[in-house]
Order: sequence, then C-alpha cells, then structure tokens
Amino acid sequence: MGRGASELAARAGAEGAVIRARPRPVIVPSLAAQGLRRGASFGHHAEVASLPEPEQDFWLRKAEELGWSTSRLRQQVRASLAERAEQRELEPASGPGACGMGQAEDAHQPMTVRIHLTAEQARLCQLAADKQSLTVPTWAVQVLGHAAYNSLELPASPAPPGGE
Repeated sequence: MGRGASELAARAGAEGAVIRARPRPVIVPSLAAQGLRRGASFGHHAEVASLPEPEQDFWLRKAEELGWSTSRLRQQVRASLAERAEQRELEPASGPGACGMGQAEDAHQPMTVRIHLTAEQARLCQLAADKQSLTVPTWAVQVLGHAAYNSLELPASPAPPGGE
C-alpha cells in the first residue's frame, strides 16, 4: 500500500471499503470519518492523499465546486506540482515566513517574489484566476501591478510592469 493510500486509510475510521483504482486493493474505512469530504469520491481522496491536509482540502473543495472528475483533478494537481517544482528550481531559497524577493539586474528584468498563503487565500486566488482564465502567477502579477499603480496614484496604465 502506498504512503498516500496508507494515510487515507489511517484517517478514515472503522467501517471498511475497498479501493481498487490502484495496483493493489487498499482498505479504506468509512467515508464519514474525520477529514474526508462527503461530496468527493474515494478516487478524489486518493488523488490528493499524499498532499498536506490544507492542500487536500483546497483541491477537494475545488473539485467539488467545479464538478471535476478524478482524472481532471489528477491533471490539475500534477500541473500545479510541476509548476511549483519549476519555480523552486528558479527561485533563490528564503527563510520560513519570509517574503523573498530575488534581485533583478535592471529595472526591466523580471524578478521573483515568493509569498506564503493560507489554504483559504490560495483557494480564493485560484478562483479569481480561473474566473479570468489565467494561471495564478499571471493573475497575481496583474493584480500586484494594478495595486501598485493605484497605491502610488500613478496615471492609469493598460499594462502595469510585469502584466501579461
């Protein structure tokens, strides 16, 4: 039994059910147990079982709200994890709780800003980005650019720095 499936089974409770979506059957106790969302299938839970609990909640809630199949959820989670892995390769390390800002070589060179969000903040950002058919990083660049222009009371600009 894989680590994610073991965690799902351990969190589930006393009554048994069997998931056969994986190479070996996994015994998973009751759906109504602590930590499992009633509106999500076992397959949905299995897809996010290896993630930290706040991320599991975020992805399961999003899958419920948008009516995603387990395949769609898997695609979205994998894309998100791949994007994060790519960003980690490009970003300098920063301390816990820090808002790290990489130094750009000149004023027009892109820079990396790392922020830490709660699961709820991340969910809201994702919903806002989805509403505009943007990725969260692209949406965040646009929102930050507009906020900076407004805060500094600069003349309106159709594309704040970094906007796409």
